[in-house]
Amino acid sequence: MTEKVYVATKALINCDDRVLILRESEDYTDGSNKGYFDVVGGRVGFGQNIFKNLRREAKEEAGLDIEIIEPFFTDTWHPIIKGEQASVSGIFFNCYAQTDKVRLSKDHDKYLWIMPTHHKYHTLIPNLHRVFDAYIEKYLKK
Repeated sequence: MTEKVYVATKALINCDDRVLILRESEDYTDGSNKGYFDVVGGRVGFGQNIFKNLRREAKEEAGLDIEIIEPFFTDTWHPIIKGEQASVSGIFFNCYAQTDKVRLSKDHDKYLWIMPTHHKYHTLIPNLHRVFDAYIEKYLKK
């Protein structure tokens, strides 16, 4: 068995003090979190630039052009992808969008702009709660 190890970039996209979350569609055949909200992002392919990758993901998933501010959190999770256990190491970035006008990809069926402090009221992928907690600690606590 080949080990499935990936690197991912993820964006907490801020616009008007709210952060974008996207719900994975039940129709997304390659999805591992159907019905749950996630943030924009995805796996980085071999030889890809992480910043270009994240900007591309934001454009593809939400139709947004983003400004990448800085990385603020890293994490590793272990999803089942296409029936196989994988290990994904993710880098989470604080990002900014000038507009809240979202154009969803076919892989998502709903989006919300939420107050970061309200993340626990939404059906997020469970590992995202600690990401939001880190975001709040770094950017919202004075």
